Amino acid sequence: APVAWPPPGTYDHPIAVTLTCATPGARIVYTTDGSEPSEASTTYEAPIPAWLQVSAPYYRPRDESEWIFTWPPLRESSLTLEARAYATGFAPSEVTTVSYVVDRVDAARDIPYDQPPAKGGGKHKLDVYRPKGVTHTPVLFFVHGGTWRMEDRADYYELGAVLAGDYGITVVLPSYELSWPPWKAVHPAHIRDVAKAFAWVYDHVEEYGGDRDRIVIAGHSAGAHLVALLATD
Repeated sequence: APVAWPPPGTYDHPIAVTLTCATPGARIVYTTDGSEPSEASTTYEAPIPAWLQVSAPYYRPRDESEWIFTWPPLRESSLTLEARAYATGFAPSEVTTVSYVVDRVDAARDIPYDQPPAKGGGKHKLDVYRPKGVTHTPVLFFVHGGTWRMEDRADYYELGAVLAGDYGITVVLPSYELSWPPWKAVHPAHIRDVAKAFAWVYDHVEEYGGDRDRIVIAGHSAGAHLVALLATD
């Protein structure tokens, strides 16, 4: 039966999986979709990159009329290989099954930045995504959009995951009370929440491996408006 290297398990760095067989002249086939491999399955010819198996799409304009998908890797990628060997004069081998997880990010979620939180306390929390095993990283404080009435920090987990796992940045994603039930927040309540979240970051981000002297603030849509207000005061 085929043998996989490295051993199955969880890794904090990208890996490439190789398959070998001790039977001379054997042809190795494999699947990654959970199906049992057959002679018609993909033939193994080169190392299989585990960190490319799970990804998330985003759009990039090619010209004025067309948009295309691109596929950046996520922080946590899984790969389950089913492999089998075929050789002339031999019965097909038993199936080898190996599973891998590449996880390059530590995520700390639901951290309160306002104690005790006001009504709708779930909005007075933030999430931190940090690259594993790295300290003194630059920090991105990113505020979500949604016309001040919708969305949440959890909607942007891929941003935190990709920037931490692939670019070595500690990412902080805060939530804030919305102009929608049950909060019915009215300006300047939103920016006061964001300012409290930023104050928490400045005071505590070094506990999570970030460098508080290298903090960049950014946001999407309503979040961009809020970080613009934050930058003025």
